[in-house]
Amino acid sequence: MAKKSEPLQSAEGKFSSSEYEFTSEQILAREKLERDFEETRRVGREEGREESRREVVSNALKLNLAMDQIAAITGLPLEEASRLADSLKG
Repeated sequence: MAKKSEPLQSAEGKFSSSEYEFTSEQILAREKLERDFEETRRVGREEGREESRREVVSNALKLNLAMDQIAAITGLPLEEASRLADSLKG
């Protein structure tokens, strides 16, 4: 028989399932941890994309490609591609 996955609130302000009992503070803490975890994953993906773009721009600069070509390759607006290229040169 499967365990109940959704906690039920009792009159005392505690949440319970068939085998476990949780306080509302514990549930709020878990929800915060889940939100923090998702935010960390999102930020990690964004940082990974930025690092990939930096690498592509760096390689394109080494090949002496024009900035409009670099912007097209990376999918960045020309101004942003130029800014990124300048940050790599300095």
